[in-house]
Amino acid sequence: MLFGFLFINAQARTIITFWHSMAGNLGVSLHHIVEEFNQSQNQYRIMDVYKGDYNQTLIATVAAFRAHQQPDIVQILEIGTATMLTPKGIIVPFHELIQ
Repeated sequence: MLFGFLFINAQARTIITFWHSMAGNLGVSLHHIVEEFNQSQNQYRIMDVYKGDYNQTLIATVAAFRAHQQPDIVQILEIGTATMLTPKGIIVPFHELIQ
């Protein structure tokens, strides 16, 4: 009897989902930066996802949080700060992440 084996790389990349509101040339530039980062190392892979304008991104983020499917990182406009502070736990301050 023959058995097939699938060998999986034990050092799989950590995928980080990043939602943003950069459209047009800014979005193209951001995507190039992300791709350069992804190609520069093998530990992490950033998945940059355009979610629409700032309001659309804010709405999508709140809905995703409620569904327990939020992105790892999201770009939110400063006016959205109050929304992001409630409910508790929707954001993690950056200084806590880098620890």
